[in-house]
Amino acid sequence: MALDLTSSSTDAQVSAAYDDNADYDLVSGGSVEKARNFAQALRLLVRRGAEEMQKGNERMRDTWLKYQNELEQVMRWLARNDPNNVSGGKGTVTYFDFRNFR
Repeated sequence: MALDLTSSSTDAQVSAAYDDNADYDLVSGGSVEKARNFAQALRLLVRRGAEEMQKGNERMRDTWLKYQNELEQVMRWLARNDPNNVSGGKGTVTYFDFRNFR
């Protein structure tokens, strides 16, 4: 089920989406849908965390860096596991093997 997180989603809704989908890579076979939902929640958390740091909340820095790292990880996971990812991920090169072609 795709999430409907928006800019008007409450912090509690975003946090719940983060918690509910954090196991995207642990469920049987992995879950692309959960990974997408997790990435969506993380993007909001990263943006909101940046706003808090601009206001002078330095305690948010470690949490913000953790969210940044998790977002990078989930995006790499999606690049490898999402069947709708046509490009195969950024920086991925596909080589064709014609050794047994006739």
